[in-house]
Amino acid sequence: MKAGALFILLLVGITGSSCATMTVASQPQPYESISQSQFYDDLAPYGRWVQLNHYGLVWQPWDLPYGWRPYSDGYWVYTDYGWTFESDVPYGWAVYHYGRWAFDSRFGWVWVPGYEWGPAWVAWRYGDGYVGWAPLAPEVVWSAHGGFGRGGVDIEIGIGGFAWCFVNELHFCNRHIRDYLEVPARNVTIIRRSRNVTHYHVVDNRIMNSSISREDAERFTRQRVERYRVSEARSRSEAGLSPKNDELRIYQPRVQPLPSRGDVRRSIPNGRVVNSSQSRVARETPEQTQQRHNEEAKQFNSQVENQRRRLDNVHQEQLNQPKAKEERQPIVRQQRTEVKTFNQNRSRETRVLDQRQKMENREVRQQPRQEKSQPERKGR
Repeated sequence: MKAGALFILLLVGITGSSCATMTVASQPQPYESISQSQFYDDLAPYGRWVQLNHYGLVWQPWDLPYGWRPYSDGYWVYTDYGWTFESDVPYGWAVYHYGRWAFDSRFGWVWVPGYEWGPAWVAWRYGDGYVGWAPLAPEVVWSAHGGFGRGGVDIEIGIGGFAWCFVNELHFCNRHIRDYLEVPARNVTIIRRSRNVTHYHVVDNRIMNSSISREDAERFTRQRVERYRVSEARSRSEAGLSPKNDELRIYQPRVQPLPSRGDVRRSIPNGRVVNSSQSRVARETPEQTQQRHNEEAKQFNSQVENQRRRLDNVHQEQLNQPKAKEERQPIVRQQRTEVKTFNQNRSRETRVLDQRQKMENREVRQQPRQEKSQPERKGR
């Protein structure tokens, strides 16, 4: 069975999952319409498709650095839809505007496909000089008629403290926002000092992200915030920002839901890598896989040390402030909590890295070995 056909069969079985049941909004739809199988084809070169019992078929990008979170590799642009995430990665058109993200204890961050396009499916927080955002959980469903639901829905349900991206408000509109993000261990403090400001609504039949007003952003960033006009991109290659024309071309095809034909997920084991034939492991020898794993571990440890140094520098700056003499005890308690959180984050990501590498080692051992061709002997 071809990979695309297998993906269609699997998606039929997950139509009843939390993300797949989202109501399609009444916003104006683009001319192009695609099936969810295109997600499979377009994302397969950049990561692995995995079957998880709770969500069905999910996707995970390769080569994520330590401390990576969704919506950290790009920047924010103010558009006709409000704050819109413009990504630096080739798969951003899908994973940052459709579906949801979830953190799995085995695989780490995974993307759960969905049908509904949005400027960015994130929760927002603001306070104490910081702006923060975190991916909405798959359980948080949007409807054009009811928003995220009536009756006091907890918009932050399922969002762990480590999932948040916080940036000093001065840098909120900067490009390459990941260069300005706070160390995730500090989230425990910033969350306590900020408030939930998430606000999505429908204006003129289109979804609007008004969580942070344009006026407030201009005030705290101390710069003019341009409003970019949105136009339709007929392909991913046409998408992008055009500052000269004050225009953001967005590729937002309508994704066709698949009809439910029963639950076929039972035939796919939990944790099964569906596109294993397209994975890097399928093209590697055991020696090459081990070499890559060693390099990953080296980079991982280097990134951990870098974050710890950054955290230590922040803590030292806090203790050097004049007010630290009077408030030393609460500052020290706060710093101890952040160090504890840092260690928890490191342990969590270490487990994910170890489990993924063990899975890849099993996968490479199961690959059929090809006999090396013997070199031809030259005649005398």
